[in-house]
Amino acid sequence: MSVFMNKNQIFLVSTREDVVLFCTEVLHKFATVHSVFCLDCVTYNADGFIIFDACREPETLYFLSQAHKYKCQFIIFISPLLNEDIQRKLRLFTSYCFSSITLTITQNSFKSFARRFFSQCYEGSNINPSFSAGNQVIIKNETINGLFAGVSQEINHFRNMIRAVSTVDSPVLLLGETGSGKSSAARLIHNLSFRKNGPFIKVPLSEFASSISESTLFGKTEGAYTDATKDIGYFKQADHGSLFLDEVGTFKFADQQKLLRFGDEKAFTPVGSSKPLRIDTRIILATNANIKEMLHKGTMRLDFFHRFSSNVLTIPSLRDRPDDIPYIAKQYLKDNKINKFLSPTALERLSEFSWTGNIRELNNCMERTVRDCQNERIGPDDLDFGYLV
Repeated sequence: MSVFMNKNQIFLVSTREDVVLFCTEVLHKFATVHSVFCLDCVTYNADGFIIFDACREPETLYFLSQAHKYKCQFIIFISPLLNEDIQRKLRLFTSYCFSSITLTITQNSFKSFARRFFSQCYEGSNINPSFSAGNQVIIKNETINGLFAGVSQEINHFRNMIRAVSTVDSPVLLLGETGSGKSSAARLIHNLSFRKNGPFIKVPLSEFASSISESTLFGKTEGAYTDATKDIGYFKQADHGSLFLDEVGTFKFADQQKLLRFGDEKAFTPVGSSKPLRIDTRIILATNANIKEMLHKGTMRLDFFHRFSSNVLTIPSLRDRPDDIPYIAKQYLKDNKINKFLSPTALERLSEFSWTGNIRELNNCMERTVRDCQNERIGPDDLDFGYLV
């Protein structure tokens, strides 16, 4: 059952008369609205939503000290007039157990929010809102936001790019540090595209220490050489689907020519055959290497880069988006159905850590932490950052 079912009361906490008037006018369509001037006017065991207008710092600081006592689901309007430290603490605090929305209080933006959010809530939907840096409210997309959780401008841009490249069929080159989620992004592009019902074939190029053979890529016929048995190869397996070439930075210079021929002609000839075979597949490539440096050193062919760089997406590192870390940690608990929660101080410590291994390192930290923590509440001292710390 959705956590939003039967939430038929809304408590609007604001001291601004204009906000109260137009919010009440919009919200009465969805639930009984109680307009109050302070948080203390709401009983701790009340069921419903509390919409808190964080317009002044004293009230906001008091809210932070009291909000954990309430049964209600919170929605926070974070005022741009608050200093950045208070805004950061609000987002961090609300990220682990409440819904938090950054919304410039205007008539149009609030109407849009109410229509999209509350109509979902009272239909029993399990969709939660996340907040953006501007006026737009983004309703959570379980597929994209689940894999790339967060609210930063960087990750919002990346999610939008994922959606965009999923609508076209040209090659995609994914760039990102180790552990940033390149394989997940590749599969997501496939799943969102018209090829979603076709195969998704991953070729781990880094496992081929010297050179990947043509027969491995394009297959071979029986008797192509001594003791040769028929093998269709990676490309034929990916027919009508997507072929994901992982760690293309390890792809040998000589091997790049083999792939170029397919890129030009959309056909290949299996080893031992004289008949070209045409297939329909999309190429997705990924690497953590510095492409410009590879081109400069001559370890990547320039024509190879141009052939497969129609769409270049860079996955932002966690260091560039620390505000997303609480959401990723929460997502780990949700995905693994772990009945524990992270305290605000634990989330703050996670946000301050330098995640050189990105999402993979954070997930490893969460795995160790939930394994060893015996309490439902995970505090800062329960976090296990691993052997190297």
